[in-house]
Amino acid sequence: MKAEKNKEFKSPKDLHASNPKLKEFGLKKFRNHVYQEKRLVKFNNYVDHLKAKADNGGEADNNNEDGSDNESNSEDAVDDNKQL
Repeated sequence: MKAEKNKEFKSPKDLHASNPKLKEFGLKKFRNHVYQEKRLVKFNNYVDHLKAKADNGGEADNNNEDGSDNESNSEDAVDDNKQL
């Protein structure tokens, strides 16, 4: 995973077939190890995200999904209310 060989190949089967040393292990066992490594990487990213969120006082980032900032400007809110 760290060497990113997994991105070169479309499936664990292709990666398994590419190296004779990997054929010491059965395809099913090799595939399970690849999937386990993917889950571990995702979990570690999630934990890092939680740590960053805790360090920032509950906010991991300042952007919503649409790319806008979470912080609202009180002057904008006042201007919006005047237009109503």
